[in-house]
Amino acid sequence: MAFQTKFTLIVDHWDRDSVKQKPKVYTKTYTPLLECDRKTFDLAASTTIVIWDPVNVTGDPLTAFSYLLIESSALIYLELTANEGDANEELNSLTVPADGWLLLQSNVSYYSFTTDVFAGTLDVFDKLRIRSGAAAAKVHVEIGST
Repeated sequence: MAFQTKFTLIVDHWDRDSVKQKPKVYTKTYTPLLECDRKTFDLAASTTIVIWDPVNVTGDPLTAFSYLLIESSALIYLELTANEGDANEELNSLTVPADGWLLLQSNVSYYSFTTDVFAGTLDVFDKLRIRSGAAAAKVHVEIGST
């Protein structure tokens, strides 16, 4: 038996003359899905928590991910750390809008760069934190590995 996760995104769009075009369909299937960690968090307003840290959290089931899905009822911020704890640790951040979601299809990232990010060292994100905005948020996180 093989487990899989499948994401489908259907985008309606119009051309420059406001004529509706055929929807674009994007599909990504992760097979075989070896591990999947699903968590739900109820965050009070202006609260920051670690949602994944396999370097410092004993027993975290995943040490790397093939996809990260975050859904939130309110605005949240995602902090992604590459090369955690190193002198060249690199922090990145993204916003997940209210009633929105974010899908990352890899945890690969560059760190240790000055002006050209691609001249840095290719590594992976190894710590994730989320912070709620001015409103409380219910956040669903799914991390999968193939």
